[in-house]
Amino acid sequence: IFRMIIDTEPIKFSYNNKNWLITFWKGQYGIVTGAEIGIYCTTQKKVDKKTIYLPANDREMLNMELVLYRKGEVITKVRAKHWWLAVFKLGMFSRPKDLSMDINIIFPNQEMLQAFLKSFKKLGYKDKHFTIIDNTFCFKYSINKLCSCHLKH
Repeated sequence: IFRMIIDTEPIKFSYNNKNWLITFWKGQYGIVTGAEIGIYCTTQKKVDKKTIYLPANDREMLNMELVLYRKGEVITKVRAKHWWLAVFKLGMFSRPKDLSMDINIIFPNQEMLQAFLKSFKKLGYKDKHFTIIDNTFCFKYSINKLCSCHLKH
């Protein structure tokens, strides 16, 4: 039996008459170690646990970069304009707590970036946990704060 043991951080926000979901994942995906960033949205006005978000369309895709580390050493990295960025290392076993990922997301404008940041901060993150360069959000996702006692950088 293959098991998935994954940390995840979903960030939900509203922008441009849509509800958005940007999610970070890292962990053990069966027989591979991996990480992902997904960008989804819905035109549904009121969202709840039953809401189905669809992948961002071609015009909504964002430039992203992901570098995956295991115990501080780079495993793999990827950069692309897409709605889903993923990296996997076949045959490697990792506990989610041993993984971290550098995330860079370039938003098309300050309005979307600020809408994202407002929701991101509501999850408990502070200004010291991320960096903003122009319209780029830079963040090291190391320990899922929802499952841990503190953030670790």
